[in-house]
Amino acid sequence: MLSDFKKIDTLTPSDFEVFVRDVFVAAGWTDAMITKVGQEFQHGDGGVDIFAYKNKRKFAIEVKQRQAGSTVDVKALNQLVTGAKLANVTNMILVTNSYFTSEVKVRALRLGVELMDRDGLQDLWIKKHSEIGREIKPRKYQETVIQDSLARFNDGKSRLLIEMATGLGKTYTVAHLVKQILQQGKAKRILFLAHQVEILLQSVTASFHVGYLLLYAFKPRP
Repeated sequence: MLSDFKKIDTLTPSDFEVFVRDVFVAAGWTDAMITKVGQEFQHGDGGVDIFAYKNKRKFAIEVKQRQAGSTVDVKALNQLVTGAKLANVTNMILVTNSYFTSEVKVRALRLGVELMDRDGLQDLWIKKHSEIGREIKPRKYQETVIQDSLARFNDGKSRLLIEMATGLGKTYTVAHLVKQILQQGKAKRILFLAHQVEILLQSVTASFHVGYLLLYAFKPRP
């Protein structure tokens, strides 16, 4: 493991894959395996560099090393989605030492792909913890909000306002609420609207962790 995170830019592509695998293992992923050319897939690595498990769920991880100032485009995203589909894996993570284009961020929302850019990778390297792959259960105060809101919804209230202080988990609270509404059969789909793509990204993570997928709508900034 490197002692200086900036040195990831000097690694060879294969060594960078090893670095990413080791970072995920240190953060709690298990059975992390780097794919071998011609082994898991007939040609190349099939668009997946690493397979790993977290909370009994299998993840397909694609690693893209880029030079400074260069971003990861949709080609890498498409490779991952195709490779994961061939491997029959639904949980996907695209990792880079750089950053993603805005188009990648939007498409990842629709395709259900978790994105980990340079900042996210460094955070994982330092803290050895990530919301990705985490199984979330509501805290007691969140469960109170969920049940109260659910009761009002079942009584015919079509508009609910949930107000919680910063840091108390509004996104996860709403995610659990929506999940229960869907499980009751009171709605078939949920449209989640937000004014910033970053908020949608947070909501994607929350919906994965509580076990469902939101239907997202994104309107680019003018």
